[in-house]
Amino acid sequence: MTQDTTDSRTKQQAAQQPPKSQAKTTKQPAKQATGKAADAKAVEQPTQEQGDELTKLRKELAAAEDKHLRLLAEVENFKRRMSRDKDSLAHEVLARIIKDLLCVLDSFDKGKASTNSDDAYLQGMKLVEEQFRTVLANAGLQPIKAVGEPFDPNKHQAIQRVAVSSAADNDRIQTELAKGYTLNGRLLRPSMVSVGVYEST
Repeated sequence: MTQDTTDSRTKQQAAQQPPKSQAKTTKQPAKQATGKAADAKAVEQPTQEQGDELTKLRKELAAAEDKHLRLLAEVENFKRRMSRDKDSLAHEVLARIIKDLLCVLDSFDKGKASTNSDDAYLQGMKLVEEQFRTVLANAGLQPIKAVGEPFDPNKHQAIQRVAVSSAADNDRIQTELAKGYTLNGRLLRPSMVSVGVYEST
């Protein structure tokens, strides 16, 4: 009887005590929470050394970005300069060639003035001249308007001044002695002209 009572009490005590594995398990979440809080605190509050290093890196990044932008700007400026220089060189070469050909156009003008308009030779010369002028026009050559236009020193060169009877003709071109030309909008040769001068009496 005594032995049965003792066994019964032992079983009751064993049932009341929680398993050791459960006791350990309840303590682990507390430790894990404490560790996470510590890690979060460490991330939220970097050390002074880490803060200085971060500031330094940010400055270096900003300097690198600024240098990169400056280099891009220099490259674009270089490309524009090269394009302008190329266009300028091409224009200069073309201008030299066409300027040497202007004497041919002058000869056509003189020939037409000294030849009978009914002459078959004149008609053939006009045809050749027209073809020649078309080729030069396609290259950008354009004649400058002169007779009747107001005198413009940027494209006209006054060779002489002549008296005119009307005030409306004052400082206007009366005759063209040599035709002027522009090449792609730039002056190639100014027109040689006579300019009217009106003097009231």
